[in-house]
Amino acid sequence: MTLRIVTPSGDGVATLLDNAARPSGMNQSDLWDGRNGVGRVVRNGVYIAELTVKFDSGSHDRVIRKVAVVR
Repeated sequence: MTLRIVTPSGDGVATLLDNAARPSGMNQSDLWDGRNGVGRVVRNGVYIAELTVKFDSGSHDRVIRKVAVVR
């Protein structure tokens, strides 16, 4: 699995998972703390969470969701 946070224009903010193995089923342990790749808190606004899953069969799937940061 790869889980990235990007801006609406596609600029990278943070990579939470990079080709990490996860067991099948529901997994809610991976969290984003609202910081960018160098540890700085991001501005309030809308970001995009992009989850890409590569299966053992060689196929893959991609899901995109909006994430709001409000402090």
